[in-house]
Amino acid sequence: QLQAVGEAVDISDSGSLTSISLPQLQAVGEAVDISDSGSLTTIAMPQLQSVGGYVQIYDNDRLTTIAMPQLESAGGVNIPGNENLTTIAMPQLESVSGNVNISRNENLTAITMPHLKTTGWHVWIGDNDNLTSIDLPQLQSVSGNVYMSENSNLTSISLPQLETVGGRVSVSRNDTLTTLTLPQLQSVGGGVDL
Repeated sequence: QLQAVGEAVDISDSGSLTSISLPQLQAVGEAVDISDSGSLTTIAMPQLQSVGGYVQIYDNDRLTTIAMPQLESAGGVNIPGNENLTTIAMPQLESVSGNVNISRNENLTAITMPHLKTTGWHVWIGDNDNLTSIDLPQLQSVSGNVYMSENSNLTSISLPQLETVGGRVSVSRNDTLTTLTLPQLQSVGGGVDL
C-alpha cells in the first residue's frame, strides 16, 4: 500500500472517476491537487498526516465531503468551487504555512478545523451561500489577512483565541450575520473592515 509520495498527487480532468481512496497514504512532499473531475463524489485519505505544499481541491461538481481526519500540517488549503460540497473535516489540522481559502462552495454547511492554530498567510472564507457558522476555536495568529465575506446565510463567526493578524480583518457582506466573537484580538497590522 502506498504510504508516501515525494512530489505531488495530481488528479485532474478525470471525467469518469467517482471515488479516490488512498487508505495508507501518510505524507506528500509537495501538493495534493484534485480538480475538474465532474463525476467524483468521495475522497478518502484517512491516514494522511502532512502535505508539504497545498491541499488543492477545486471545481469537482459532485463532490460532497472532504475528510482528512489525521492531517496535521499543510503548506496551504485551497478549496474553491465545489458546488455540491457540504462538509470539510480536518479535525487534527494545526498549522498551515500559506493560505486557507474556502470559497464558492454553494452548499457547504460545515468547516471542521478545531485545532488550527496558525496560518502563514491569509484566511479567506467567502461566497459559501449555505454556511451558517465559522468556528475556529484555537486559531491564534494569521500572518496575512482574515477575510470573511459574502456568506449569505452566515449568522455566527467565533474566533475566541485569535490574538494577532498581520494584515487586515475584513468581515463584510454577510447579510444575516448577528454574532462576531473576537475577545482576544490584540494586534492588527492593517485595517479593520466590519
